[in-house]
Amino acid sequence: MNIKKFSLLALATSSVFVLSGQNVVASESYQLNNGINYAVNDGEGVSHRTSITLQGRGSAQDHLTRQRTMWRQTDIQPTGFYVKEGQTVVIHVSGPDNGHVLASIGVPEIGQLTNHQLNEGRNEIVSTHSGVLNLINRNSDGDVQIKIESSLDKIPFFVLGETTNADWDRMMSEYSNAPMVQLKSERALISVRYSSAHEYIEDAEELMAYYDRSIRAQDRIAGEIEGDEGIHGTNPNYFYHVEADRMYMFATNGHMGYNKDYGGLMRLLTTNDGWGPWHEMGHQRQQNPWTWSSVVEATVNIYSLAAEEEITGRAGLLDDDNLWPEIQRYLSSSNKVYNNQDDWVKLGMFWQLHLTFGESFYPTLHQRYREMDLRLHPHNDVLKQQGFIIETSNITQINLIPFFEMWGFPIDQSTRDQLSHLPVLDQPIWENQTNPKITINMPDYKIEIPEYIEEDLLQEMINDIRIVENQFEIDIDREFQEASNRIFFDINGNYVSETFEGIVYQGSRLVNRTDDQVTIRIDNAVSIGDEFRIRLMGGVPGDQNSITFEYIAVTLTPEGINWPQIPEVETPPTEPEEPTEPEEPTEPEGPIEPEGPIEPEGPTQPEEPTEPEIPTEPAYDSRTVYVGGDIVYYNGNLYRAKWWTQGGSPATSSAWEIITEVYADGSVDFREASVYVAGDLVRFEGNLYRAKWWTQGGTPTSGQAWEFVAPIGL
Repeated sequence: MNIKKFSLLALATSSVFVLSGQNVVASESYQLNNGINYAVNDGEGVSHRTSITLQGRGSAQDHLTRQRTMWRQTDIQPTGFYVKEGQTVVIHVSGPDNGHVLASIGVPEIGQLTNHQLNEGRNEIVSTHSGVLNLINRNSDGDVQIKIESSLDKIPFFVLGETTNADWDRMMSEYSNAPMVQLKSERALISVRYSSAHEYIEDAEELMAYYDRSIRAQDRIAGEIEGDEGIHGTNPNYFYHVEADRMYMFATNGHMGYNKDYGGLMRLLTTNDGWGPWHEMGHQRQQNPWTWSSVVEATVNIYSLAAEEEITGRAGLLDDDNLWPEIQRYLSSSNKVYNNQDDWVKLGMFWQLHLTFGESFYPTLHQRYREMDLRLHPHNDVLKQQGFIIETSNITQINLIPFFEMWGFPIDQSTRDQLSHLPVLDQPIWENQTNPKITINMPDYKIEIPEYIEEDLLQEMINDIRIVENQFEIDIDREFQEASNRIFFDINGNYVSETFEGIVYQGSRLVNRTDDQVTIRIDNAVSIGDEFRIRLMGGVPGDQNSITFEYIAVTLTPEGINWPQIPEVETPPTEPEEPTEPEEPTEPEGPIEPEGPIEPEGPTQPEEPTEPEIPTEPAYDSRTVYVGGDIVYYNGNLYRAKWWTQGGSPATSSAWEIITEVYADGSVDFREASVYVAGDLVRFEGNLYRAKWWTQGGTPTSGQAWEFVAPIGL
């Protein structure tokens, strides 16, 4: 079968984590199942000391790239300790930190969250706020030794396989004044308020084992292999669930949030109805290359159904909610348009493929996209949908166009041509329901994965770059410029214009067209030392988050244009250490539009002589590439990138806008000149609005790019 073998080995554990009193008194050294080795003892004159072996797990962002997913998990590792405002925390680091070891104080969604860079040797932090203490080691391999030498309060801290329910009950009684609690299993981490845990958690062992079972079921359908060190290995980072004071429940980069007042938190902390948490974890598994915008809330429930089947013995939601009749009514209708349907109807199409081709279908599909070179991934909704038709046909070795036509998919002629060599589907698999009448075996052989061919394409298609009337002018191969190639122009890292499918966008103009080439002139006046880049990018105009396949960079010198010897080929642009891009959190009961992550109220300045405290947003670095929506801290202010940019100063560059105030719910006051991306919350005329996609100009009440959320204060 076209799927790699799964390892289902359970992790053996042996030690018990026992806490007593307000100081740690255990003397045993043991290995926890999260890769942290704790050695804790009381010594004379030392009130509290913890020694930790902190494993390098790689950054959450690197794992996102490897797995081709849309949202990342967290790379924090918990300690079970709590830092008070104004408290000094001394942390010793032994071993090469490589700039990737941090201490994190706080919990997303609850109060402030700051990260502190830890360097090899002694580090002293004076925290400006209270919060749980977590550690981060983003090194891809190699351990560092951590010593925490401070008298820190402990909070109830449950570790599956190390802590018993009796230990948990004792900690809940002994640390009843703790503001927070933490529970972790091998794959899941939960941080909630003490009062919420006290109200809802009845059996901590059962709860955390339940999440590991759910996660492993989702691993299987995503084609992830436990213990595999290659691209199909499971992500070693946690699925991080936190209490939140907004929405019902949602997913975003780094965590998932659950609101107690709306009932979301109860569903997180009990095991009688797990659809919501399964759904939110599914968002951190969705692969970008086959998740076009209209199916974000449909494909996520592939993972929910996998978890439901593991926990309850059946993937029964489509039956229990009586959705199959609605699906069949749609399939029997005329003039079908799949992308306009309810998300539950859309889910029926995805699940019919699973019912028809069996349990290896989606694992194989996930593995295929992971093995495919990033530069071959489709970069817009049209290409993602066509690519899904092509790749599902490739892995089944059947031309599935009749199935997708029945479902109301648009089918491009190029897609028909690419699949013309395969036998055409000749069975009505669109009639399948939970007990399928038609099943088809997946092929037993490995389908060849296409490879990207390095050919310096951009260098061949750019015929000349010159200066005319103090402006850059470019000659581009006409066929190349009129095809579906996005050619992106920037000067000194600042976006100026682009061309796509023959259209030349604002910021440049077409000055000549012959049979062989087109000539485009950039409107910006240039100076000696300016760097001009031409990028071949994915995405469509306005999509500022796409990858760069190739670029050519030239510099204007007193002698003229300095051409490069060899054009460079990039992997996706390096992102900031702690990017806070707005993401797509959603409620599981039905489709809702994405919500953006809450940004902190503002950075605080550290007190001398302690190490500087780093805000949740990363400090601006002129060497880093930023894309639209990235938020940075610079000279005491927060700035957000409008588009791709590198170099210059956020205070003076047109590529950046200042964020004057971020409210507690994550919203900002609407500004017509600002760029907004999917999930951004704004305040306008007394109401909250959420952006559906990238937008600039107009108002939230005058276009299709915004949706009404609620009156302010509700």
